[in-house]
Amino acid sequence: MVLGPTPVALTVDYVISYLKKNGQHADKVFKLTTKSLAPGETAELAKSQAFRLMTTRVHYPGQHRVAVQVNGQRHTSISFDLKL
Repeated sequence: MVLGPTPVALTVDYVISYLKKNGQHADKVFKLTTKSLAPGETAELAKSQAFRLMTTRVHYPGQHRVAVQVNGQRHTSISFDLKL
């Protein structure tokens, strides 16, 4: 919810921390939306992400993370286990 007297421009991204072969994580930022919210207005966003086989990225089983990023600042991170 936007608090204050003026509309706020938001750039919302999500960041997936992919588990690499060596056990480290590599972050990849994906664009979700850019929108303006009026005072008192809320927005609900949803997105799905496929973990299919690609030539550009190898997926490794184990703990990965996803976070929401609003205007360049990360919020609300969760972990999940990827099983192949």
